Amino acid sequence: VLALKISADQYLATAVRTGSIDRRRGDQPDAIPEQMHLAAAAAFAFGREEVIPDMFRRFLERLGNEPGDPAAWLRFYLDRHVELDGDAHGPAAERIVAHLCGDDPEAWRVARWAAERALTARCELWEAVADPAHAVGS
Repeated sequence: VLALKISADQYLATAVRTGSIDRRRGDQPDAIPEQMHLAAAAAFAFGREEVIPDMFRRFLERLGNEPGDPAAWLRFYLDRHVELDGDAHGPAAERIVAHLCGDDPEAWRVARWAAERALTARCELWEAVADPAHAVGS
């Protein structure tokens, strides 16, 4: 189980880093209807809990930390998410996925598919946010 999980983690990290996540929509595994709980857990673990801490750390690097800074509440909120998601929620979500998948290669394939879909959706969201054509009033 650990070897499968490590390889899934490495695959997802590489896919995000290199931008090689397949954005096609027709590659859903056949087993998905029977394993929606697994797909949801994997999407949550790898598409949120593993991504949010690094994303928020980048925001925090750019956010001022001066006394009386009006964004102090935002810094507190982001710091708290980094702490909880990175130290507790992320590892717990990974353990849930590992428990659900066990030694079943098909379950890990479904988990990988769901994680890829979640990461693709997150990338598409931020690309749309960054695209001036999507600006309010355009």
